[in-house]
Amino acid sequence: MCNPMLPPLLFLPPREAGGRRQELTAPSSNCKFMFKRLRGLLTGRPPSPSLRSVLFVCTANVTRSPVAEAMFRRAVESSGEEWQIASAGVRAIPGVPVNPVIGFIMFQRQMPLTNHKSRPVTTSLMERYYWIITAEQAHRDALLKMYPDLKDRVQTLLGFGRKPDEIEQHDLPDPTGKEPNDYRELMDLLETEIPRLHRVLQVRVADLDWSPE
Repeated sequence: MCNPMLPPLLFLPPREAGGRRQELTAPSSNCKFMFKRLRGLLTGRPPSPSLRSVLFVCTANVTRSPVAEAMFRRAVESSGEEWQIASAGVRAIPGVPVNPVIGFIMFQRQMPLTNHKSRPVTTSLMERYYWIITAEQAHRDALLKMYPDLKDRVQTLLGFGRKPDEIEQHDLPDPTGKEPNDYRELMDLLETEIPRLHRVLQVRVADLDWSPE
């Protein structure tokens, strides 16, 4: 059991009957979280966000990022993993419902967005989520101007996990104001890209999970 008052490196396993200590095992994920929390208290820095947390970002947070959020949530639920998932917009007006066209299509695909309300990107959100996945390169550039230290964590949805020569399309198309088929093309693209992104993040999380960062 993890004692929240002490970092896991200070724990010693119980003694066996002969007086020898049992083999030291890796601390639980809860212990690692508490260690990061204690380190934050001692250094005055906020604790690191969970590696299994992702914020999807587009422009207004009423079309592309809410769809990506919903699809990623579905992918995670089918895998049995626990993730913190949200979305926001670089120029979002707080409290706006989802685009009605994309809302209808998502309802047809059994992923209703009836409770969605837009919100802008804030420093609090950037600190709360480890992975920041943007719809466009312009969104990534804008965020990195404000948060340059997060370069490795802020990535475009279509580019993340791909080599430069493998990227055929840099930005998710924005169907706002266009025909319903443009919205469906966005949906079809995300139906392919979100499972790929999930696999990429699973690998990255596994690589970073025991990093001492």
